[in-house]
Amino acid sequence: MNRRTLLILLSAGSFVLPMTATHARSFKTRWKIGWQQGLDACLLLGVLSTPSLQSEAYPEEYRYWQGRLSPTGKDALARVRKAIDRQGGLLGPTLALWASATRSDSIEATRAAFAAPEGIRTKLSTTEFWGSAEEWNTKAAYFPDVAAVLAELATLRFADYWNSKKKPLIETKVVRLRRELSQIDLIGAQQRYVGRPLDPVIEIYLSAFSEPHGIRIVGQRFLTSFDYPSIIVKRNAAHEIFHPVMVAARPETPRVVARLSQEPILMRIDARADKSDGYRTITALVEEGMTQALENLVSRQLGFGRDDLGTYWREQDGGIHVFAAAAFDAMVQSGFAAIGGDALSWLDLQSANGNLRADKLVRHAEAIIGSEALRKWRT
Repeated sequence: MNRRTLLILLSAGSFVLPMTATHARSFKTRWKIGWQQGLDACLLLGVLSTPSLQSEAYPEEYRYWQGRLSPTGKDALARVRKAIDRQGGLLGPTLALWASATRSDSIEATRAAFAAPEGIRTKLSTTEFWGSAEEWNTKAAYFPDVAAVLAELATLRFADYWNSKKKPLIETKVVRLRRELSQIDLIGAQQRYVGRPLDPVIEIYLSAFSEPHGIRIVGQRFLTSFDYPSIIVKRNAAHEIFHPVMVAARPETPRVVARLSQEPILMRIDARADKSDGYRTITALVEEGMTQALENLVSRQLGFGRDDLGTYWREQDGGIHVFAAAAFDAMVQSGFAAIGGDALSWLDLQSANGNLRADKLVRHAEAIIGSEALRKWRT
């Protein structure tokens, strides 16, 4: 799970907090906006795990809860962080993904899910992101520590804190977003670029601790900060629903990974010393790059796109998303942006025919971000 996380899957069986669907007559998209206290508790663990982008985003919350967590709780959280780091993920978004596979309306429900995780396993095993029983066992090994830290937060009255300080702010934003998002047919635009049916319902949970991430969770749902302006929420939705592009079970995925893992410019980006941005493998860079490219195609079509993609990709995450810029230009130049199709099949073809390999990959990226931005990755 990565920064705009890779987080992902099918619809959770139990639903929880107040949500209202908005229907537009000719739209494919129906929006539901709400919140999940249990997922916010998971994201708070990301804030408390340093160094992290979340802890930088929430210094006040970090100080408040770090000063209350016991040494035992801190040790348990450190073990969770170490395990998730080994798997190439981000702590808060990763835990929110697993928790979203079952009931997550309260911190106690989420604690119970990690303490007895068979319900999480059952749901995840039906999704396209299920890997194997062995991978599951690796994940479940740190769940007792997660349950222990959540239990401590519950004892420290996290629910009272969240209900009094965060929920009123979230509820105010929910009302505004329901009205504004009802005018946007996002699914209608996105369906043109994916090789799988998309659920017409988009569910957004506003979070108190998710910055700077937009996080895909189980189902066609995602988490985004209640404090973000609405244009960021729209872009997060346009982004997260496209995850995963690199569907694990499809035969194209290992072929694409094998080809692009040998690309020198991606290898140099992957070799950077600081990976606190969360993209710890070439596969993660390609997945995120494809998703960002698709997001920007759709957001421009719907009127909330970025004016200067070159500046955006030069600056975002220290300029690591070279593949996003290259993929976007290749989508436009190849006609995929206008015609549509299946993004993973398109990527398989473009990496096989050389259009997104070696010098051509670099030229596509240069067309968007310029040659100077690539200099540090070519020396």
